[in-house]
Amino acid sequence: MSVLLSLDLETGGLLADRHAILTVGAVAYQTATDQVLGEIELRIHPEDKDVDAEALAVNGIDIQSHIENSLSRDDAAKQLCDFVQPTWGRVRILGYNVNSFDIPFVRPWLGETAFRRKFQYRALDVMDLVMWLNHAKQIATGGMRLQQVAAHYSVDVGVAHSALSDAKTTLA
Repeated sequence: MSVLLSLDLETGGLLADRHAILTVGAVAYQTATDQVLGEIELRIHPEDKDVDAEALAVNGIDIQSHIENSLSRDDAAKQLCDFVQPTWGRVRILGYNVNSFDIPFVRPWLGETAFRRKFQYRALDVMDLVMWLNHAKQIATGGMRLQQVAAHYSVDVGVAHSALSDAKTTLA
């Protein structure tokens, strides 16, 4: 079974070794049947990681409300790993800027062993494809932000900078 996991994070900043993962959104998609298998959104307590005001301004997260309704990092990691079903095999991650941003946060959070058990080595980064198509003048998205690319393809973005909404937009 070939399954893609469209993955997006909202974080407390740009540095994976310093800033917190605040939310994870993921949509599992079976390519052979063109079927969504499920979706998950996890709110994660920042614990000992930093959260910058600038990041909260971008993602619109109210940190106090978020903390009150969030999981521990370990519980959230377990839930994400449990969401990825063993019958799917090792899934391939799909995302927008996922190789440069999301995976550097996710790998150390889940741990290298858990990451390798659940996910294929190479991810599909839609941003790489969009950059190449823009450079080759095959498309003109007016910018590289996910919302600009989605608008180019008339895809409804839902709530911008919501992890689950962005994961759905990337999959669309």
